[in-house]
Amino acid sequence: MRRSTLFVCSTEHIPPAERVAIERLIQTAPRGADGRIVIAHVDLVIEAHQYGFFVHTSVVFGDGEPAALSAEFRAVLDHAFAADAS
Repeated sequence: MRRSTLFVCSTEHIPPAERVAIERLIQTAPRGADGRIVIAHVDLVIEAHQYGFFVHTSVVFGDGEPAALSAEFRAVLDHAFAADAS
């Protein structure tokens, strides 16, 4: 059995321009050899799904500060990371 903590929120919690930019990355992303969408974001690992996308919080908190994130989105990710969500 695999257990994990997820922090799920609406895209209404991030600035519209940021959401649109991520959605454009998803729409134009190529597929890898395994058929998965490869989304090229500078700071985040993003997994697209039928109703939006998931962002992995651990990637944001690596070396240095993420350059391409708004303060609002960073606050959501900070909260999820503090709650030990992936």
